[in-house]
Amino acid sequence: LPIWGVMPGRYLLRADVRFPQAGNTQKPYTVEIPLSVGGSDIDGLDLTMDAGAAVDVALHGVAENHLDPTTVNVSLRRADAGRTWRSGQRDKDGTFHIDGLPAGGYWIIARAGAEACMESVKAGDREVRGTPQEIAGGAVLRLDATVSKNCGSIQARAVRDGEAVPGAK
Repeated sequence: LPIWGVMPGRYLLRADVRFPQAGNTQKPYTVEIPLSVGGSDIDGLDLTMDAGAAVDVALHGVAENHLDPTTVNVSLRRADAGRTWRSGQRDKDGTFHIDGLPAGGYWIIARAGAEACMESVKAGDREVRGTPQEIAGGAVLRLDATVSKNCGSIQARAVRDGEAVPGAK
């Protein structure tokens, strides 16, 4: 499968396919590899696809905190690939499901809008909020995330020599 007109640079090549399974389900296979493209062609690249991993995130505290469930979102960011994001699909029971993931480390990013925050994200009894999770190919990781309205906020301003720095991020 040729990809034409690729400018020189660094890329993350991703390929995935879903094979039909019994019970009207699909099994994902996936691969992601970093590529550096120069001024010449890359030929003979073989992609070995592995069974895709999945993450299921059950949300707790939404009803108790009177939150609009549509403001709560869960996504994953590759620990080794910078800005590669995958967002979850909300199932009917409110659980987020993200599948077709290549094996690797992932940061779990859970957002609950301006009025709430993630109090806890657990894998079993272990708190994992703020740490990347290693997920093996074909594995399913279940996480329990608790949202809360018991949150603070931070307001800051970037200054230099007592003056605001324009465009600071």
